[in-house]
Amino acid sequence: EQFRPSAYLDHPHAMAAMSVLCAESDAEAELLGSSQDQAFVALRTGDPGPLPPPVPGYRASLPESARAMLEHLGAARAVGSQATVRDRIGRFVERTRADEIIVSGATFDPLARQQSLRLTMEALAG
Repeated sequence: EQFRPSAYLDHPHAMAAMSVLCAESDAEAELLGSSQDQAFVALRTGDPGPLPPPVPGYRASLPESARAMLEHLGAARAVGSQATVRDRIGRFVERTRADEIIVSGATFDPLARQQSLRLTMEALAG
């Protein structure tokens, strides 16, 4: 409503951030994402620390209140296979009408993070 075009920008431009982890399968990506989940729960409960290793079934082991907290973050989260990530990012862009997406995603294994970024780029290019 209040945007005024200028010599530098003729229309509004919006960027939004998402937590994105892409792997060969949804299950593998969810496992990788359990490190971020653990770190977030630890931070919110007053016990921050280094990013922990992945834990199979981590979310299922949590009390309902912690699961609800993580589910709330799901609105800006795309964790899964290339198809899942492409779909979730697409729905996020539709909902936010963002012109650019800032992708962030931490993994315990730095090579898994690099692979995640490669798979995400491929998913969005195809």
